[in-house]
Amino acid sequence: MAGSVIEVFVAENGNDAWPGTVDRPVASLSQARNLLRNLRKPGTLLRSATVFLREGRYFLTEPFLLNPEDSGTEVAPVTYRAYPGETPVISGGRTITGWKKAGGELWKAELPEVRKGRWLFRQLFVNGRRRVRARVPEEGKFFVHAGPFSERDDEPRNKTSFRYNPGDIRKWDHYHDAEVVYIHRFDISRMNIVAIDETEKVVEFSSETLFPYAKQSTSRYWVENI
Repeated sequence: MAGSVIEVFVAENGNDAWPGTVDRPVASLSQARNLLRNLRKPGTLLRSATVFLREGRYFLTEPFLLNPEDSGTEVAPVTYRAYPGETPVISGGRTITGWKKAGGELWKAELPEVRKGRWLFRQLFVNGRRRVRARVPEEGKFFVHAGPFSERDDEPRNKTSFRYNPGDIRKWDHYHDAEVVYIHRFDISRMNIVAIDETEKVVEFSSETLFPYAKQSTSRYWVENI
């Protein structure tokens, strides 16, 4: 605390058993919030409060929730901010360790939760930079085969499958893990493949898209996670 202002400090090397002072910071945003709740009990909300987040990377395993009781007032606001001159990062990601050389320029890491289907993710950052997910084509986009299965927009099959041009989609190894990214006029659908008919050149998805697949061959898509 400092004067009429409550201050709580969060740092990577902090400890949630500590009081949250500048020399004994807590380690998590949730504990800082809990400290403020204890310090700002109903009827004692006349003091402003600031939570300072020190330099570092803070990984969240669940959403950080603020309820009405955590709100400030016009005369006693509550502020969460970076410590002056520092740039902390709050991340919902998880660190992947255990990387090993897999031949050539390839690296691999075994993730049991992914293998068991309990953890699926689309983004990977290496040294702070987002890496491009494996995809075909490597650049540009594919185009659907002209027209859907029916001219009726309410035909269910128009929302679960479309025809593709020869050679664009194949029964790759583990193709059920693949994800088709389809560009509609106003949004993008991400659909998991459940079946590929190589004779009719039809790809089928695990769920319906919001809008029917377009009726012209200018509709674009690509395939990720091959």
